[in-house]
Amino acid sequence: MRYLRSMATTMAEMFIGWFYNIIKSILSDISSHEATFMAKVAFQDFKNYLKNKLKVSKCESVENLALREMENMLLNPNRYNRELKEWTELWLQKWKERVKVVLSDEDVKRQKLMLSSDINTVIRRLRFWRELKEIIIGALIEKGEICFTDIISENILRAEVDNIFKKLGDINSTVSYLEKNPVHLLNRALNRVKIISSKRAPLVLVKIDTSMINYMY
Repeated sequence: MRYLRSMATTMAEMFIGWFYNIIKSILSDISSHEATFMAKVAFQDFKNYLKNKLKVSKCESVENLALREMENMLLNPNRYNRELKEWTELWLQKWKERVKVVLSDEDVKRQKLMLSSDINTVIRRLRFWRELKEIIIGALIEKGEICFTDIISENILRAEVDNIFKKLGDINSTVSYLEKNPVHLLNRALNRVKIISSKRAPLVLVKIDTSMINYMY
């Protein structure tokens, strides 16, 4: 297990370096700090994209399957560089469309989606959260939303949980309802995916120093 974690870490670093070089070759005027930040996001998005392409869900065995697929790419960079560059170009188009850079905390506060303070407590008690998030990530990718898939999927679900929480009024009632009706939450979230994929507007706020990520709709 420790070996697999070490291999995954090394592979992530190599892929991030690969993405860094591609991004810098396309956007030569951005700083190394910006390119590194973008490369890290691109790596996670590509991993999600690859899993969806393989039609696998997130568990240890299929994580290993994804690692082997990426290992094969790293062992054959000349064969896969063009494919990865084409994917990165599409990803950068989505970055320009979905990411808004802000300059200050005040800018973040004005535009950040505000959720109830109890939402984190509700989410921690939902046993199916990871599975729902994987489904929403897949739905986003199928709609061509390949940038910031982790954050956007998380925020879609959080927003829908918040809507349900506001109607029911307390944590226990919300958890009980969602545990009995997970498909209701899933359907609401899938509908939100359809809505946002039909619009061309920022979904993610990134503060200029890239030290903090915030979300918006």
